[in-house]
Order: sequence, then C-alpha cells, then structure tokens
Amino acid sequence: MAGIEKTAWANSFATCEFANSITQMPSAPSYVPSLFSPFGDRMTFGERLMNTFYSYVWGHILTVRIDWMQPIFKENLYESVANNSLVLLNSEPLLDYPRPTVHRVIDIGGIVISDGHEQVDEYWSEVLSRRKRTVILSFGTFFQETTMPEAYKATIRRSLSAFDDVTFIWKYENPEENVSQGIENIVEATWIPQVALLNDARLTAFITHGGQGSTLEAAYAGVPILMVPTQGDQMRNAAMIKRAGLGDIVLLNELENGNRLEEAIRELLENEERMEKAKQMAAMLRDRPFSAKENLVRNMEFLAKYGPLRMLDHEGTKLNFIQYYLIDVFFFFGFVMAQIMALICYCCFASCRLCCRRLGRKSKTVKRE
Repeated sequence: MAGIEKTAWANSFATCEFANSITQMPSAPSYVPSLFSPFGDRMTFGERLMNTFYSYVWGHILTVRIDWMQPIFKENLYESVANNSLVLLNSEPLLDYPRPTVHRVIDIGGIVISDGHEQVDEYWSEVLSRRKRTVILSFGTFFQETTMPEAYKATIRRSLSAFDDVTFIWKYENPEENVSQGIENIVEATWIPQVALLNDARLTAFITHGGQGSTLEAAYAGVPILMVPTQGDQMRNAAMIKRAGLGDIVLLNELENGNRLEEAIRELLENEERMEKAKQMAAMLRDRPFSAKENLVRNMEFLAKYGPLRMLDHEGTKLNFIQYYLIDVFFFFGFVMAQIMALICYCCFASCRLCCRRLGRKSKTVKRE
C-alpha cells in the first residue's frame, strides 16, 4: 500500500479460511478442521457437514470485514493481500493437523518461545518447591475468571483442594475476592511468568483455556495439558492436543457440577504415557531441522533479496469455482460415460431383438415342417 512490493502477510492463527481463499490453498474440510471447529481430523458425516459450514461461514465473515474496511483505503484490499509473496501462519507442523498447502505458506508457530526462556525468581522457586508436584491453572488474558458463574468457581476450588500433595498456581484477576481462601494448596496471582514456570522441571502439568500461544508454550516445554476451551480457536486446539496424546479436554459447562474436573486432573497427573509423549514432543520441536525463527529469517531475507516472488503464485488463483474444482471436466466425463452406457444398452437391446427375430423365424419353420 505504501509502494512496497516485497511483502509478507502474518497471521496469528494456525489456519485461516480467508488466507486459503486468497492463496487458493485447499481447505480440505473433509479432514482438516476449520479455524473455530471443535472437531478433530477424523469426522463423522455430520461433523464433516458442520466443518464445511464453519469453513464457509468464517471465510465469509472475514471477507465482510475487509469489505467494511475497504472505503478507508485507495488500493483494493483483496489484491493487496493476494499480492503478498509469503503468508506466515502461527502453526507448528509437528503438532498441528496435516493439511495441503502451497509454497507461499510458511509455518512459524512458536517463534517467540523457541529460543529459550528466563529462569523463575526466588519467590516462584519457593512456590515450586512446596510440594512434590505443581500445576498451573490459567485461562489466559481475554477470559476473566472473575466473570465465571459461582458454580464453576466452586467446582474448581473443590477439585483443586482434593489434591493435598499438589500446589496449584491459579492466575486470577481479582485478589480481593479471596477465591481460594482457606485452601492451602492454591497460590493465587494476578500475573505469572508462564513460560519460565512451564520450563521449570518442577512443574508437572498445565490447565489452560487452550489459546494458540499457551498451547505452543506448553508443547515446547514438554508439559501435559488439560484443556478447558472457552472461545474462538480454542476448541480446535483442544482437539489437536488430544489427537497428539498430550492432554485431555474438559468442557466449560462441565464445571457446573460433578467430578469431571477432578477426574481429569487425577488422570493427567498419573498418566505416565502422556508425560512421556509431552517430553518427546518437546524434544522433536527442539531438534527440528529448522527452528521457527530460522525459517522466518531465511525466507524474509530471501524475499528481501529476490522479491516479489511471483513465481510462487499458482494458476489456481485465476480459476473460477467450476474450473478449480474440475466440475466441467467431471461433467464432460459423465456425459461421455453416459453416451458409452447408452451405446452399450442400445447394442444389447439390438442384439436381443435380432436374437428374438431369428428364434421366431426358426420356430415358424419347425411348425411348417
């Protein structure tokens, strides 16, 4: 827009239907979950139907938002986005769902956390040493636990207090509520050094809302995860973590009553296989051929030197719906097959008629004799 030709488009999500439509990257809703889809990559007919609907709806919503912004700009926003040489996604291929892609798409998930972390300070070190096991409970920045129904908070308090040998670090926004009053194994904090805590060997598990940032941080740290998704792409992330064998899911409405949260925490703490898978995933992310930072830097340096990289554009972006999905080709094949079947049927019918006529003539000859 400012006359800069060598550009890349960065997206904070792991996938984006609008990016798919602009780059003509196949969405594959039959096995790739949509951005806000709660399904995994093995879906029933009904789930595939809903996933296709989600893909269309969210792609349409993003298109409408661009239409709203268009009057502010002189340039065509669709063309400006489409002309980006690279598309940067906050996705980690070793963790995310496998999907069809194009050469323009670069996965840089975990770029902020892949180069190490700070150590915890003296206070948090003391907290981590209070008991044999320590668990973080955090619902992120946007979701405020203070707005939770009291029944949800009561379930959380009751579930956490059932583990005397576990210290729970609960990130809670309003200390004046004294939400954990009288429960010795809960440590409240309005802010926590999450990355440093996750990478401390004394931390056992992580209970989280499942935002993309927290999910990747836990995966890089090798910590088992209990997902309590609340909104947006968190349901997709939760299903992704369960698919990888790194954790389990507790739905938000399951906090209303019952023992589901307590059972899930107990299973998370006692499942040795899940802990080993979490450590293995962290090792794989650490030893991958190219780090997210290196992947980004090398591609951006290449773009700066040789861009714009129009050779990465494929002709699919210029095809209409009928051409792209080969509807005209399948229609032609169907027409040809129909003609062949019609010809075969005609030949069979003609052969039958000929045989019947010959049999009729023979029967008449026999009667005359």
